[in-house]
Amino acid sequence: MKFYLSEVKINGCKSINKEITLKFSNVTVKPNFDPKRCNVKAIYGPNGAGKSAIITTMLIYQRLINDESGLQDKSFKKFVYDSINKSLNKLSMEFVFVAYNKDNHKTFKVVKHNIVLSARQNENVVIESEEVSYLVGNSIGSGKFNTAFKTQNGEALGTDSLNYKDAVDKATMNLVDKQSIVSLTESILFKVGENVFDDNLTSLVLIKLAALSIVVEIEASDMHTDYISNKLLYESVKNSTKEINFEMMIDDIFVLNSSKSDVVEKKMIDEYKALVKRMETFIKVFKPELKSIDLDIKENGDKYFCDKIMNYGDGVRFNVELESTGIKKLIRIYNALYSASNGKIVFIDEFDANLHDVYFSKLVEFMRDYSTGQICFTTHNLEPIDVLKSNDFSLDFLSDNSMIHSWKKDGNKSPSSMYFNGLIPYSPFNINSFDFADALLDEENL
Repeated sequence: MKFYLSEVKINGCKSINKEITLKFSNVTVKPNFDPKRCNVKAIYGPNGAGKSAIITTMLIYQRLINDESGLQDKSFKKFVYDSINKSLNKLSMEFVFVAYNKDNHKTFKVVKHNIVLSARQNENVVIESEEVSYLVGNSIGSGKFNTAFKTQNGEALGTDSLNYKDAVDKATMNLVDKQSIVSLTESILFKVGENVFDDNLTSLVLIKLAALSIVVEIEASDMHTDYISNKLLYESVKNSTKEINFEMMIDDIFVLNSSKSDVVEKKMIDEYKALVKRMETFIKVFKPELKSIDLDIKENGDKYFCDKIMNYGDGVRFNVELESTGIKKLIRIYNALYSASNGKIVFIDEFDANLHDVYFSKLVEFMRDYSTGQICFTTHNLEPIDVLKSNDFSLDFLSDNSMIHSWKKDGNKSPSSMYFNGLIPYSPFNINSFDFADALLDEENL
């Protein structure tokens, strides 16, 4: 099973104070789903428009679904509280995922997840409401979704019609204002047992698996963990139903740090070494003179602390922390690029930062042509516009008042030229070179 993020709606994160919608595909879902030509999206916008807020929302969503502690984790709750727009005091998120067979691309199910977080007094954050639903028919735009599970103000609603009501109530009791009901999927499945698996439970499981396939890379984030292992849910799902082939195995993911040791569980050291070896091959594309990336491994209990040593031969070896900013950036985002290339849903903030224009454009071109996953990134670099201008749903322009315009091919018009000259709707750059004169020139030089 593979997942494609078809639509995202966001309101209330940082500077975003009105709902914006990111569309990644047509609203009509075909029986055979092929994400090619709509698997890459670049988001442009002036500083402060809310580009990073979009990526931050994805980070919050990923953590909220995949971390069992949810909003009970004090540092995460503080991060969420600080990220919520203070004029609204709410953060609303809605995600539509298409689940399809990875071999024949047959569409299996379309599911939607809506969740609203509310900022309260004393820096408290709660889940105000949440809804899991599945599409009836084939048009996302029709709004015909059947509710599978719903919560409101800390209570699970609509469970009376379920023949496993007691199991759901027990699994969610006193939790759903602090934890997403999707994060409780394993507990719900355990309480329900193996003999029941209807559309409601299927939708819950699919959203959980879709969230597990999301990888977020955000600039200067303190939300990374050194080591993330995601094989959550797979065994319980596999054992819960024989009707659905959930062949999607959630891979182990390592965040390859560029300035500190990677922390790796001992049982995962071979997989970690293999990943570093692939990363070495990647870095050699940019620095052919690199001989190898060696590892300095220190044992600490049931974990290893691993430092990457850049080996250029002739005795030139140094810790990766002493590498150039650009190479460290490539190392840091390698996991995200690898994930996007191999079927995951990836969001990268400021993809172009510290990368040469040519390298950046070639990476975007590779993702467009060869990636089997989905990648969405924010950038100020105009180079990829020409790479993506013929693709569907690949260029979004965000204004500083939370308005968004998606580029659609229009004859021979150039989106890069139109953007540069302020002709993209909602994105007029009302600025000329001489506007800097008063601020940068002394009076005698004016």
